[in-house]
Amino acid sequence: MGVGILNAADDLAGGGAAVAQGARQAAQPRAGQKIYRVYGGDPQEADLWMAKKYSGPFGQSWTPIDPTTIPNYRQVAGLPDLNKGRFLIVAELLDPTGVKVQPACPYGRWRGGLVEYVLPQPVEARIRVLEVIGLNPPF
Repeated sequence: MGVGILNAADDLAGGGAAVAQGARQAAQPRAGQKIYRVYGGDPQEADLWMAKKYSGPFGQSWTPIDPTTIPNYRQVAGLPDLNKGRFLIVAELLDPTGVKVQPACPYGRWRGGLVEYVLPQPVEARIRVLEVIGLNPPF
């Protein structure tokens, strides 16, 4: 992982220390590592999530940092507004081959910068779901 990610992590407002610590621990994706994804729109849009139109459980963007430890998670993750953040999926990374490590891109008013793992498709073949948590209030 580049120094840029570590510097960006150190600089993040609200949750910077947790993000920086996670960034240092996430230098290289590895088999057996826990990864996290916040996803989900409104309940009536569940068919769109499952059809992979947006914000579904098996999208490519994940993080090795537990979102529940980061204040202002939406801000540092750069979550688009379409992602209502109603669920947190916790998974084990089975195959790190081809996983790209980068800072989360900014989106609209959201800053980004969180360590992001971009998993190659098919994501379902690279992870084992450990837990799905309903978030109330959503992220």
